[in-house]
Amino acid sequence: MLENHRNDRNVGAVSASRRLNTSWCHSYHIGRCLIITALLSCLASAAVDAAIVTNLGTTGIAGTHGVDGDPGPDGGDGGVGEHVNQSYTSPDTDNQLSVRGGDGGTGGNGGSALSAGFNGGNAGDGGDGGNATGSVATSGSGEVRSWAAIVGGNGGDVGSAGLGIASGSAGSDGTGGNGGTATVASIVTATSSDGDADARVLLSGGDGGSAPPTGGSGGDGAAVSVSSVVVQSISDTRSEADARVFGGQGGHATGTGNAGNGGNASVVNAVSTSGSQQRDVMLFQEAYGGSAGNSANGTVGLAGTATNDLTTSVDSVSTYGNFQTEGGYGGDRHSNLGTAGDGGDADSTVNLTNTGDLYGDSEVRAGHGGDATGGASGGNGANGTANLTLHSTTGIADGYVVAFGGDGGAGLDGAGQGGDGGIGTVNVVVQSEVNATALGSAVGGVGGYTEGTGTGGNGGSASGSVSAISDTGTASAEGNFLGGYGGEAGLGGQGGNGAALFINNAVTATSGPLGSTDVYQVVEGGEGSRNSGAGGAGNGGDADGRLSAENTNVSSSLVADTYGGDGGRSEYSMGAAGTGGTSETHVTLENTGTANAEGYAYGGFGGIGANGAVGGNGANASSTVSGLSTTGTSTAISEAYGGDGGEILNVSINGGLGGDAVASAQSESQGSSTATSSAVAIAGYGIDASESFASQRSGLAVATASSQSTLGVANANATADGRIANATASGVGSSGQIVARSTSTGVVYDASVSDSIQVSNSVSANVGSSVRVDSFIATDGTMWAPTASSASDGFSLLTLNPSGSDVQLALAGQSDTLAAYGSEYNVVGLGSIGSSYPADGTGSHTVSIDTLLTFNDIEFNGREAMISFSNFQSTGNAFSDLMLSLTTTNYAQSWSFNSSSEASTFFSDNPISLGTLAGASDQLRLQLDWNSSALGDSFSAGYSLGITAVPEPGFAALIGFGLLLGLYRVRRTKYYHGQINGIGR
Repeated sequence: MLENHRNDRNVGAVSASRRLNTSWCHSYHIGRCLIITALLSCLASAAVDAAIVTNLGTTGIAGTHGVDGDPGPDGGDGGVGEHVNQSYTSPDTDNQLSVRGGDGGTGGNGGSALSAGFNGGNAGDGGDGGNATGSVATSGSGEVRSWAAIVGGNGGDVGSAGLGIASGSAGSDGTGGNGGTATVASIVTATSSDGDADARVLLSGGDGGSAPPTGGSGGDGAAVSVSSVVVQSISDTRSEADARVFGGQGGHATGTGNAGNGGNASVVNAVSTSGSQQRDVMLFQEAYGGSAGNSANGTVGLAGTATNDLTTSVDSVSTYGNFQTEGGYGGDRHSNLGTAGDGGDADSTVNLTNTGDLYGDSEVRAGHGGDATGGASGGNGANGTANLTLHSTTGIADGYVVAFGGDGGAGLDGAGQGGDGGIGTVNVVVQSEVNATALGSAVGGVGGYTEGTGTGGNGGSASGSVSAISDTGTASAEGNFLGGYGGEAGLGGQGGNGAALFINNAVTATSGPLGSTDVYQVVEGGEGSRNSGAGGAGNGGDADGRLSAENTNVSSSLVADTYGGDGGRSEYSMGAAGTGGTSETHVTLENTGTANAEGYAYGGFGGIGANGAVGGNGANASSTVSGLSTTGTSTAISEAYGGDGGEILNVSINGGLGGDAVASAQSESQGSSTATSSAVAIAGYGIDASESFASQRSGLAVATASSQSTLGVANANATADGRIANATASGVGSSGQIVARSTSTGVVYDASVSDSIQVSNSVSANVGSSVRVDSFIATDGTMWAPTASSASDGFSLLTLNPSGSDVQLALAGQSDTLAAYGSEYNVVGLGSIGSSYPADGTGSHTVSIDTLLTFNDIEFNGREAMISFSNFQSTGNAFSDLMLSLTTTNYAQSWSFNSSSEASTFFSDNPISLGTLAGASDQLRLQLDWNSSALGDSFSAGYSLGITAVPEPGFAALIGFGLLLGLYRVRRTKYYHGQINGIGR
């Protein structure tokens, strides 16, 4: 098996603190071969004072070779390895047994013909491996151990067929011997009258024999199946029972021979402990399916499956269970036709009950698909499923499960395809009287890569559920669902796509009225192929994550993170980088006590284009969050981040477009507590030919925050950043504060990419009734909708780079303003501001507007700036108090207005010179404070902003064509709201 480009996501199945420090040696995969010898040596080195018994069967007699002749005689079959049956009991308190069946004898070679027209002799088959059976029992005082390693013999290899001469035929190819079985004669037991007891058994089927390079079929690896208790530990203090089973590896085939099957591994209800007053109990079960043999032009073998099940009840102070399950790998194929073998499925179902504290960990890894050379395609990754149910009747319970789908195999040559990744599925239920913690992670397999003209495999999906249930305490549940990456492609190949995921309320937590619940769900679409050939890169997978709950807890929290997969990178000018995957998050929470609802959505980045390849577009992101508390405080946080467009490397062409972002947060407290909402929408940035971020290629952003606490405090904050940014905040309550803020990174005014303006626009108001404020910014000349301010109690709207027709309409009839601008100024912005007393308001209401433009280049030094107000409108008395201030480095002035007529004069066709801009970081700031205590008061006005043009050719044309957002920024790093426990990419 070729190990390159395998799934490099480092997922720790169980944290180090939960691993047990025992002396039991583990097996290792080197390549795909299970080194059983290392397992046997572990027993010999585990304890110096242990009584060790070893019984190794003798190897079967090798088949005789045919002597060359006419015709060539057949080779003899290898003999069967010796069967071994060893049971052992001694007065020692530490007994260890190693039993191994004899290997099968090698088949003899067929004799070759000596004369024309004569056939060669047939190859001899390999002998079967010997079976192994054993048992050990130990009892006494103090620490007692019984360990047994029982391994079937390997099948013998095949002999070579003899050669024919001229019209004579070669002899028939042979078949490798099958591996020997491994069984327990009787239950391996460790019994201590007053100390710890430790009983362990390892069962491993023998490997199938393999064929020589001249041709032949591989033998099957032996299956190992345990369906009842084979290991038992008896103690009143600490009891450990451990059972591990390994299916044998299938033998390799050559020529037209068939590959051997990997042996299935099944361990079901194999471990048991007992004692009158058990203190600590530890249960271990592991199952590893055997890998299939490799093949050339014959039939591929079947990878061994792995099954690991346990259902048991324990009565102890503390119980810990650990379960490892791994399917066999599919066999490689070396041919110009066909497909390599699929991986073997891995499944585990564990149901543990304990009176005291209970902890359980389960890791499942499905087998990878086999790799292929010569033009054949890679095999598909298998599916991995991990089910864990824990129930503590009086204590705490804590469970962690991770399941990996197998990676697809590689198609290395010609038109060979990469295999698809397998599905990872977890189902976790943890229940306790007090605190319950459940953590599950499902990971889809990576698509296989291709180095020819084929297509990389698609990433595998992820699914399942995670649930924590507590009767009186805290229930905490976390679920991570990660789609598999698409397989890479080289040369003329097409990269595979990342897996798309839709996860709907897969993570839940339940507790009583005096308890609390915490839920955290992560959904991540798979990345498109990281590299691709001329066919283009794969797209990132879409991600849709949803959570909802109606609880009656003291406190409850729902948090959801959703990530669209990034598009794949393209290295060839004929290809295109992949687009990012969209992200959509929905969170809805209702609780009697404190309610905290949070949702985060991250659109996938467009893939990078190199050497002339087109960059991929960033994806859209949407987050909708609602939180409601009937008696306590409520918090709703919603954030959405559009994906950035893909960069272009080494070539001056435009990159990908940025994705849109939409965030909505709604919070309600039905009592007299506080309701808080926060919405943040940050659009993705597009890339221009200079590898800078460009406004016309960036996305839109909309943020809406709403809070309601009729008898309490209502706070709402909405922030939007994008090419067009629209933020709305509203509140209903007896007090509080609402803020709407829109921003844009920058606007370029001439050919220099650093000649930029950054802009932010903020509107805030106090809450004393139903209040709404709106903030709007557009950097591409888009005007706000005519109804943008119709429902608002405070607004600030600003468009940069307005069209000539919009400027003409805005300045119509303003003779003083037109005269002041003359031909020296360019109108670069149009704005509208206003405020009104809420329709159901009482008491004093205040609206504050703060608009800030920052000039980020020395080229602005010495330019003249001017602002002109117009179109004053009012109702009632307009205001009780109104204050306006304008500041730059060289200008500062404020005005206070005492009457509507005074304000009308000021805000009607009134150009104001702001003097010259200074240096590379001057700021133009407009601040307005409005206050009223009278129903029916309102005020609004428009304004225009002019800046003198620089004497550079083409400046006016650039202004008319569009203001480019070229403020160079380092590409944003994808932000993860929370670290995924034990999981990294």
